[in-house]
Amino acid sequence: MHIAPGFHNEVIFYSPGLGTSTMPFTLKAGLDKAIAAAIVLSLMISRLQFQGVGIFIQKDLPVMLTGIAGILLTGYILGIDLDIKFGQLTLAFAFFHFFVTCMAEEAFFRLLVQETLWQKLQKSPLRFLGPLAGQVNQYAGFIAFTLSASLFTLAHFHTGPGAMERMFLIFLAALLYAGIYWRTRSYITSVTAHFLLNFLHLSLFTYPATF
Repeated sequence: MHIAPGFHNEVIFYSPGLGTSTMPFTLKAGLDKAIAAAIVLSLMISRLQFQGVGIFIQKDLPVMLTGIAGILLTGYILGIDLDIKFGQLTLAFAFFHFFVTCMAEEAFFRLLVQETLWQKLQKSPLRFLGPLAGQVNQYAGFIAFTLSASLFTLAHFHTGPGAMERMFLIFLAALLYAGIYWRTRSYITSVTAHFLLNFLHLSLFTYPATF
């Protein structure tokens, strides 16, 4: 939330309208967010799982790319303007977005929220729920998936022109990231999905999305 004192998030780039977009765009270094991610990862190191490259390429990458393509296609159908671009800003965006935004947000929503809730619901007897306790344990993965995706969407809530369309696409992205983690239980895989979707969005369409 950028409320910790002592940090000055250096503005790397600002534009009142990047490319053909009519919305302002600011790229910040986000040191506080990066440190928050490092703290979460250090505390959750025992929960990090790494898949083999072969399994990722054969089973998870096709699902990830299909989901990303589906979201971008949905955005195009909703009317996002094409705006193909690549340059120094794209490289700066890729660096800070991967090591700050994606790693921090996925550490919070996947490890702190989704994984923690998943484990708690599986292990806790929840006796106060009576006959429903067994069902909660059984559907722990689905409950954690739903809650983390919902919180991710709410965290990105905003208003203004085109907000409804953007919020719908953010919701689809939230389902993709939470779903990828539910499928793989791999933090790195969810970070990769998050980064690829946003990087392709920046490179191929107006960013932020304008309709």
